Amino acid sequence: MTITLIPGYTWKDGELDSAAKRNLAANPTINLEGAIGAASLGAEAVLAAALAHDAVTTIKILDANVTNSKLAPGAVTPDKSTPGAYWYAAGTLSAGVYAVTLSPALPTYATGAQFSFKADVANSGAVDVNVNALGAKNIFKFTTRELEANDILAGQIVTLEYDGTNFQLVSNPNSPHFTSSNQTIPAAAGAVTVAHGLGAVPRFMQWVLVCTDAGGDLGYAQNDEVTLASVKVAGGVPDSYVGTQEMKNATNCVAVTSQGETSLRLLNKSTFANGAIAGGKWALKVYASL
Repeated sequence: MTITLIPGYTWKDGELDSAAKRNLAANPTINLEGAIGAASLGAEAVLAAALAHDAVTTIKILDANVTNSKLAPGAVTPDKSTPGAYWYAAGTLSAGVYAVTLSPALPTYATGAQFSFKADVANSGAVDVNVNALGAKNIFKFTTRELEANDILAGQIVTLEYDGTNFQLVSNPNSPHFTSSNQTIPAAAGAVTVAHGLGAVPRFMQWVLVCTDAGGDLGYAQNDEVTLASVKVAGGVPDSYVGTQEMKNATNCVAVTSQGETSLRLLNKSTFANGAIAGGKWALKVYASL
């Protein structure tokens, strides 16, 4: 920026005095080159609030009053009761409550307040959170469900949001799950029983046929999986779906088939033609989770 002082009037020898000339001489012109450009004067570039009385004070612009940390992303939020992206701390579990100390401190449990913490240990069941000693609040998943064992794992970054009453688990719960090894398809009608080890009745369960042969079968490659419900049986016009029943309890997952491996049929993956599977090239597998 260049500041140029241009005198308002220069007196000449022998020139008569006048009020107009004295006024010019007392009011020089200051020319600011490059200080204000078109961009600076663009629409809404300067807001009324910024020009209000006392909006900018000497103390606000003193050296060191504005620092890089104060200008960092998330450092300034519209409302300190609504956490910014920098709201994160460690979480320590004790007596069923994760204690979290945020800095700056969360002033109150405001609806919509969101933060993250790193869990020191996994939860063993229903669990609460206490932020900045404001009081323990439930942590729920899927709106109203208490957490189950290992929904939060040791070292996991957990994100919560306050709904006005409880904290909702925004990050995905790590519910225990089970995947069986490959199970032999019964040679005749029968049941396949697998112990899942989840310690409770699974909420979700699915039995599949998995192709185990390196050369594939019926257009399927090795390790391709097909839901058991899509399997058909030979005979009948048209072919009927295989009679299966999937059952579960706190110990086992069970699939009961009304046909053996020599009667199971699938639609070819490439041609969609109905074909009999080669029993030795397929196995059963079950997925289950709480």
